[in-house]
Amino acid sequence: MTTLLGDDAARAAIRSDLDTTLVVEAAAGTGKTTELVRRIVALVARGERLSRMAAVTFTDKAAGEMKLRLRRGLEQARQQALASRGAGEAGAEQRVAHLEQALAELEVARIGTIHAFCADLLRERPIEANVDPSFEMASEDQVAALLERAFDDWFTRTLVAPPAVLTRLLRRGGFDDDRGASGMLRAAALTLVDDRDFDAPWPPPPSFDRERAIDELVEALLGIDALAAEGSSGSRLVTSLQLLVAPATEASARERRVGLGRDYDGLEAQLCALPTKWDAWKFEGYPREFPAGVRDELLQRRSDIKDALTRFAEQVEAELASALRELLRDVVHDYEALKGRAGWLDFTDLLLRTRELLVRDESVRTAWQRSFSHLFVDEFQDTDPLQADILLLLASDPDAPLPGLAQQREAWRLARVIPGKLFVVGDPKQSIYRFRRADVRIYEGVKRHLAAGGAAVLYLSTSFRSLPGIQALVNAAFAPNMLPTDDGTQARYVPLEPFRVAGSAQPAVIALPVPRARLWREGPVKGSVEESLPDAVGAFIAWLVSASGWTVEEAGERVPVAPRHVCLL
Repeated sequence: MTTLLGDDAARAAIRSDLDTTLVVEAAAGTGKTTELVRRIVALVARGERLSRMAAVTFTDKAAGEMKLRLRRGLEQARQQALASRGAGEAGAEQRVAHLEQALAELEVARIGTIHAFCADLLRERPIEANVDPSFEMASEDQVAALLERAFDDWFTRTLVAPPAVLTRLLRRGGFDDDRGASGMLRAAALTLVDDRDFDAPWPPPPSFDRERAIDELVEALLGIDALAAEGSSGSRLVTSLQLLVAPATEASARERRVGLGRDYDGLEAQLCALPTKWDAWKFEGYPREFPAGVRDELLQRRSDIKDALTRFAEQVEAELASALRELLRDVVHDYEALKGRAGWLDFTDLLLRTRELLVRDESVRTAWQRSFSHLFVDEFQDTDPLQADILLLLASDPDAPLPGLAQQREAWRLARVIPGKLFVVGDPKQSIYRFRRADVRIYEGVKRHLAAGGAAVLYLSTSFRSLPGIQALVNAAFAPNMLPTDDGTQARYVPLEPFRVAGSAQPAVIALPVPRARLWREGPVKGSVEESLPDAVGAFIAWLVSASGWTVEEAGERVPVAPRHVCLL
């Protein structure tokens, strides 16, 4: 693996080392998209055809901005080449011709989202991909409407004779669309639709005697209740324990009064909710409120019951999740049928069908590999497993066999990328957003795979956006904590380096005071800080825009701070 550590050296390599595969890590404000565009321009000036390149990103807005930047970059390079031609420089005539040809091809160049890119590929090979040649890309609203219809139809059918697993779930919240069981099932169905390429059944957890476990938890809670009765009625520990034991005491009273059997489904729902009831666990009381030794015994019993409740909830949740996944498969099938009748493909379809065709059909794969000379990927941290497979397979050598490809879950691990054909840039720290199944482990795995095959990993650290004071604060906060892990679940933190000059008239970082903080033990009460925020922040912003005299840089000029310059997070 080749790694250039200096920022200037990394930028120089991007523009000149055109026959090496590059993985560029860069934080926001470091100009990573600008460098991607400059690399495309350098390749075009060398004689590569823009029509044989593809540049993909992950939103329509980003794709549109990339095309505008590329147009500006090509035009600027063309003007420079014209000047060089006028000066009689060797090779300038060819550069002018190459750049003018690229400008003419720009409107039909493959610059767009990964989903639009896959849609174009599928339309080239609809028969091989087994798709309707006139398919339409379903919008998010259309997908949501189809899924809503599929779920509602399934839910109505299933409620006629609900299976036990559904009955247990309904006891947790009934039919409330947002927070109840219906809302939970709807969200689960959406997740299954998005992840339908992971179609292997979930193995059920080891079986356990649910009713016996509930009986034991009820008895343990009743024991705590009896012991808590020895304490002072005004103790906050006693009050919190009453919240904890309420399901057990209410169940026992109901069983005695009504004379019916134990409601295990109802108790299951209540017991699973107890570990997250903060008010039931937060108070420790004082020794003076209890007879000698009782408080210590209560706290120990409470700790033991919390561990037991947590284990019980984990067992129940695992059991329900496995059974509900199988139950919800019908929603996925109904959604697929509705989508097929409408002639639509959703975003996951585009990736699945493209990936499946690349893996299954060697003739299509090699044809597509030969049709692209270079692939550029912006915002690579948003790549999911399907996208990684597609991009690396397209960048692979068409003359290199890929044995076992059809059986490989992560096909990118077999890819043999042609040196210089692939350029990716991203910021792994932004993978926290999990944008459409993005996973930083995929990013890190692909980066390591490419590096093992000879790719250079470069780091851009000079930020053109922030002032040095802000950068120093961010570096101090994150550098000690964002340490890379061997399994790729945590990205390496790249410290920001300054470019702009700090102004002396106004600070870059300000810590606002908390005017009405309430203290408890070792620090302020969080609620009092939150209560102070509106007035403190509002007053500061009012002063900032009306009386501070501070300025910001806008379009190359210093202008007074206005409300449009303020962002509240």
